[in-house]
Amino acid sequence: MCIRDSVTHARRRGAVLLAVCKGKVAEGIDFSDDLARGVVVIGIPFPSMSDRRVEVKQAYLDSIVEGRLTRGQKLSGKEWYTLQGIRATNQALGRVIRHRNDFGAILLLDERFEWATYKIQLTDWVRGIVTTYEQFGPCIAALNRFFRDRPTGATGPLPIMPYA
Repeated sequence: MCIRDSVTHARRRGAVLLAVCKGKVAEGIDFSDDLARGVVVIGIPFPSMSDRRVEVKQAYLDSIVEGRLTRGQKLSGKEWYTLQGIRATNQALGRVIRHRNDFGAILLLDERFEWATYKIQLTDWVRGIVTTYEQFGPCIAALNRFFRDRPTGATGPLPIMPYA
């Protein structure tokens, strides 16, 4: 049974699908409408620092910034590395909201998403409606309200995105 068939079959009872960022499920499958009503990102999915390709790419970009190779793009190795983690996050977040009339809850479980360096790189529609919760109880209560108070047939996301 393929993933889509499994999700469609599980609609009657509900289901949880776990996946890793930068994988097929996090970036390559359309889960619009009732196929996904929430996404949880735990941590920031940075590339592995021990990957030789990551090391080489960062060193190359740093040498460009230092002016040793060319006067082209000025993205440093650290900036590129950060961008890779945030790009994977944004791709995963996009699984739950697929069109303007879709809705769902997003939980970002990492305090670094509050840091300006990372928050500014979140996609605009997420960054504008993030709510921070210091404790899990109020976050769960907000999630309950989000889904309970949603009028039948309503369209578009409600302006609350739980974030821990």
